[in-house]
Amino acid sequence: MQVKFQTQLETVKFLCTEFWKFAFSKGVDNLRTNNAGTFIIVDDAFKFLARVSCKDHESKEYQEKIAFYEAFVIGMIIGALMNLGYDQTPQVKSNFKDTRLQLTITLQTIVNEDAQTSSIPPPIR
Repeated sequence: MQVKFQTQLETVKFLCTEFWKFAFSKGVDNLRTNNAGTFIIVDDAFKFLARVSCKDHESKEYQEKIAFYEAFVIGMIIGALMNLGYDQTPQVKSNFKDTRLQLTITLQTIVNEDAQTSSIPPPIR
């Protein structure tokens, strides 16, 4: 079964609800968009980061640990989007602060062969 979404917004909403709940046991707290392919996902109580133990959040050790968690989460998001049909790698930037996560996802608008702009990904071949 292949899920087909009509718009980028539908795809990202699926990511924020179903995928996020499955991966992190809760939905995101906020989703914003500029309606031009950029989405900001905010999770104010990202429990996944609570597992990083370090007394000093400004220390080099803590920053190194966070970098691994950050790479893992970004990899999951990119992998999910690519498996949903986006063949161009989405740009994902993150901002971690204590247990707050903010992801900025930029998806390419696909131009199909008819020279009409489309926000749905092309079929996987």
